[in-house]
Amino acid sequence: MENTQHRFWTSIMLLYAAFLVYLLFISNRTINLSWIDHGGWTYLQKAMILKINLKPFATINNYLYKYSIGYVGANEVLRNIGGNLVAFTPFALFFPALYRKMKHRINFYSFWIVMLVLIEATQYLTMSGAMDVDDFILNMLGLIIVYELFKKKSKTGGTQ
Repeated sequence: MENTQHRFWTSIMLLYAAFLVYLLFISNRTINLSWIDHGGWTYLQKAMILKINLKPFATINNYLYKYSIGYVGANEVLRNIGGNLVAFTPFALFFPALYRKMKHRINFYSFWIVMLVLIEATQYLTMSGAMDVDDFILNMLGLIIVYELFKKKSKTGGTQ
């Protein structure tokens, strides 16, 4: 890829990453590190007890159940489930094109597993959101779908 074009798309990805940081840690949230001064790890665990989900599909099932009984609307379900599914998909399109090592599945998936775990852990440690395995699952699923579709399309020259 031409150097100017590479810099342009890298800049676009950095801007999108900054936008995601804003959405995940700043918009409608506050970063709270008070647990460090107010009891440490024990305080954090107590404060975040209702904002941690390590049971796969519990949050997804909860949203679908609440939708089925009319407690939440389709927009809220779509925003949470759909938003998590598509949030990182631009990276699945551009990372393999911009960075040669990301063309290899093991590199791409390993990188994103680590990144998504770090994001969830950071949300927990900054008390700026929930640490939810379902967010990880949906984010990773979106990345996998787009990565695999793009990879298949690029191998077949755009035809199927």
